[in-house]
Amino acid sequence: MLKIIKVTELRQKTAELIERVSRDKEPVIIVVRSSPKVVIEPVENYQEREKLIKELRRRNFELETLASLEEARRGLESGPFTTGNQIIERAEKQADGSNLHDPAL
Repeated sequence: MLKIIKVTELRQKTAELIERVSRDKEPVIIVVRSSPKVVIEPVENYQEREKLIKELRRRNFELETLASLEEARRGLESGPFTTGNQIIERAEKQADGSNLHDPAL
């Protein structure tokens, strides 16, 4: 059961509250003027959540990478593409001023 306490109670019973949160492994919400402001929770809960967040970020990165690779594969399959050598050749021709009217440029 989630416990909610006022900041005044926190001031009066800080050590007791820390002991209870640590012992019961249950978070406590601290309210100021009827508005929730802070959660005090066992460090184990915090560490586990951080571990899960890190894992989700890693999985999201993997999914984005796979999607990018799939998009690149589809692009290669769909038709003409320019190689790095072709780009260099075109740049060299433009720099020399030759073939200025070449539609490939």
